[in-house]
Amino acid sequence: MKIRISLATFLRSSVFFSIVMAVLLGTASAQSAPTPELSEQTSRTSGSAPGIRAGHILVRFKATPTLDMLSQLNADLGARVVGAIAEIGVTHLQVPSEAGLAILEHLRKRSDVEFAEFDSLVQAIFEPSTSVAATYVPNDPYFSAAFASSHYGNISQWGPQAVSAPSAWQLTLGDPRIVIAIVDTGVDDTHPDLASKIVGEQSYVGSVHDGFGHGTHVAGIAAAATNNDLGIAGMCPKCSILSVKVLNNQGSGYISDVASGITYAASHGARVISMSLGGNGRSETLRNALQYAVANNALPVCAMGNSGSSSNTPEPAYWHDCLSVIATGQNGAKASFSNYGVKSDVAAPGVAILSTMPTYPVTLTTSYGYSTNYDALSGTSMATPMIAGTAGLVLSQNPNLTPTQVAGIIMASAGDGLSWSSNLAFGVVNAFKAVSSAIHSDYTAPLANLVSPAEGATVSGLVTVQAVPTDNTAVHHVDIVQNGTRLVPVLTGASSTSGTGKNAVTIPAWTASWPSTTVFNSPITVSVSAVDVFGNGTAQNLAFTVQNKLASQSGTAHVCWPSSSSCPNTIWQPVTTGVATEAATHLHGTVTYSSQQNVKYSDFWLQVASPNGIYYCGTNGTTVDCYPTVTLLPDGAKNYSNSSGAQIDGIAQKGTASEQGDVQWTLTYPQ
Repeated sequence: MKIRISLATFLRSSVFFSIVMAVLLGTASAQSAPTPELSEQTSRTSGSAPGIRAGHILVRFKATPTLDMLSQLNADLGARVVGAIAEIGVTHLQVPSEAGLAILEHLRKRSDVEFAEFDSLVQAIFEPSTSVAATYVPNDPYFSAAFASSHYGNISQWGPQAVSAPSAWQLTLGDPRIVIAIVDTGVDDTHPDLASKIVGEQSYVGSVHDGFGHGTHVAGIAAAATNNDLGIAGMCPKCSILSVKVLNNQGSGYISDVASGITYAASHGARVISMSLGGNGRSETLRNALQYAVANNALPVCAMGNSGSSSNTPEPAYWHDCLSVIATGQNGAKASFSNYGVKSDVAAPGVAILSTMPTYPVTLTTSYGYSTNYDALSGTSMATPMIAGTAGLVLSQNPNLTPTQVAGIIMASAGDGLSWSSNLAFGVVNAFKAVSSAIHSDYTAPLANLVSPAEGATVSGLVTVQAVPTDNTAVHHVDIVQNGTRLVPVLTGASSTSGTGKNAVTIPAWTASWPSTTVFNSPITVSVSAVDVFGNGTAQNLAFTVQNKLASQSGTAHVCWPSSSSCPNTIWQPVTTGVATEAATHLHGTVTYSSQQNVKYSDFWLQVASPNGIYYCGTNGTTVDCYPTVTLLPDGAKNYSNSSGAQIDGIAQKGTASEQGDVQWTLTYPQ
């Protein structure tokens, strides 16, 4: 209200009146007479004048403006700082469009202003298909014309259109200074749609060249050369590519190489790191690599995986420092193969996605029947670089954004801009909305104000988690993270209803239900952060205790190595004690060897399996005591899909060897 009153006072002033009358009548008093060049300019600046960006003024002050002075401009004139060109000392102001001329003149007459001018449109010098276009349509032949793919029939690019990329390209085509790292199987640096885009190559598994084909396909989706009368269009047409090979020519590798690739990319200028890969582990090495990337101004973007699970999220997508991506089909719904659930952030097209393939034979072409040069693939691997390219566009528009701000803007621009669901997270990304939000003046972080659970509380069973967030602008969501991964479904300002009739359950805004049984009994500390529509957020720590009743089931078996039909080396048993809610697990067990012949080393393993995956705890001793990261799922109609077990494995001294042992183990879980 203060801004409106101050602006209204200014609009009623004689300065404003004389400027408006000069424009309307084509005359002006000597005191306010513009130069002839200005007179021509101001006579064209109505709200819809061509060539002028209404309401946007660029100004260079004679000295670096202070925060107090800029705040006073906002209070008096409604002039908000939405960006800056620091290298040349220019401040970008957004003002009420109806008062643009008046504020421009006011600024020009200030003694502390060197110059002030309207922001204006710049166009490439080429002949477009129409005089005015709502979207940028590149001339790459497969952007809109069909390509005979090897597995999906005739298909054209549909992903960029589904995420409003052509509209985003009207705002920016990207910036070569924004580097997108492809941490994958390498990139074909001879491909005509990629060669000019690659600014560096590094390999941790032999030659830098892509021998599998996956990394080349991913790179094209993110940033293939665009409007070059060739092949496809990349999501960030002018962004650069850094190829970091961490997977071998069969598409597999190790966490150590992936972590090395992440840190290399972050240390060598990458602003976005695209990772269409995953493993079932929960390694501190990878977690720390991701933290390093964010601390060094690089945003990791990660595939949610292709096992169709709501809980079996692979790392790196498991970690909260990743912007984790669900795949969708052309109907906008989650692809059947795509993982989803609490760890997910956004969705993007991932079915039959046309992109670049190596120009030479690779594993995908020789063993899987895909084509060289171009072809279509499906997977969260394809959705991930689409988000990485979107992040490149956002950063091209405003390179001063932090990784967390870019992620927040992309999440807030996706879907309906408000709600979150397990199936699609915040929804399908909207590149145009994301890029449109890149330049702004709001860097105030909201407060989460978590009211339940309270600090120091002891909780059990199904817990109501509730916040009352506050901010100077709209809060988009509240995140609750424990040990580097999202613990609780995202809290948003949208209420949701599940079920119908008498079974309908409505969850209010900023509220979620969380099964505390997914955490083993212990005091825990969570990080709670509210995130606004511009990605601003500050974390606050909250400590409480989880205390549930425990259920357990024990097993015993005689096992042999090597395995035989009468004596296996691995034993599994179903969990029959009943699992009512998703549950964390604890395994404890021992082995007593009854015979060992010519055995150099003996390994003893305990294991737990559920639809979420399999987790192994091992030792070369005789006792295992561990807390697996795999959770049990409710057994429903007693179709038991949860199991636990044990096994032994040996390594021979020389020649043949054998061993036998008796194993005993107990699986314990909260309920």
